[in-house]
Amino acid sequence: MNRIIYTLFILFTGITTISAQDYDKWVKEQWDKEFNGPSNRPLYRHEIGVTIGGAVAFNNKRYLSFTDNAKSKYNLFNNGWFEHAGSALSIRYFYHHKRYLALGASVGYASCHDGYYRDDWDIHDTDLNARSYYLIPTVKGQWVDNKGFGLYSKFGFGIGVQHMWMVSDFYEDEGIEKWCVHPAYQITFLGIDFGIRKFRINLEFGVGWEGIFSMGTTYYFGRERGKK
Repeated sequence: MNRIIYTLFILFTGITTISAQDYDKWVKEQWDKEFNGPSNRPLYRHEIGVTIGGAVAFNNKRYLSFTDNAKSKYNLFNNGWFEHAGSALSIRYFYHHKRYLALGASVGYASCHDGYYRDDWDIHDTDLNARSYYLIPTVKGQWVDNKGFGLYSKFGFGIGVQHMWMVSDFYEDEGIEKWCVHPAYQITFLGIDFGIRKFRINLEFGVGWEGIFSMGTTYYFGRERGKK
């Protein structure tokens, strides 16, 4: 009886040891697959992402002319902090023709809000607003494309539609409004992405309608089989 119990104990210990070794081996394989091995990740043909940007390029002649006319006509002023600084939300898609070259476009919405006072009142009673809807075809150059980290730059030029209007508590019946079509652009001098192979977090620094700085997330899909 003791021999049977001892034999079963040896078998159980052996099976548990093998299972633990297999599990450790599987964990190591998954880790190596995701973070080690060849520096380049597999080539994914498609990427889609969403970004939120700040300090958008509303300092353009159309909006400046609009705000200057309103300030002159209604004798408005503000404290000068963050005047004409807007924010943006963009959705983008890229097709990776080569590992280090992608073609695509971004479509987005940018907005700007400036609060003003009349010089005889210390009360915020007038807002000058702008919204722009844009489409920007873009070229992306991927300088580094490792499994957990990447560097890239982008250049895009397209078109946008801008809506500008004034809302005032004091001049209720004299609000002004204007629509215009404008060129839209985005130059990203440095983009940084990090994460796992298919999902990345993005940080970008540049100038244009997506903002001087922006952050977002990207999903890659459509792996090119047989290519690393």
